[in-house]
Amino acid sequence: MSGVGFLLIVVVVSVVGGFVVWLRHRRPQKFMHSLDEFQREMEALGNPPVPSQQPRPVRQVTDRRTQDC
Repeated sequence: MSGVGFLLIVVVVSVVGGFVVWLRHRRPQKFMHSLDEFQREMEALGNPPVPSQQPRPVRQVTDRRTQDC
């Protein structure tokens, strides 16, 4: 096979791969998508859920070098 044949194969594979990437990463076209996206962002920015149990107390960390003095 000549160099032109290999070049043609590379071009065809690149075009098909680019089309697949474009299909996977394009934005949805439905009407309510922008409103759904806005609602998700507002929920992410909202207050965190209240924990069901209180957090464990934090233990004091002491430095041994300063205790010897």
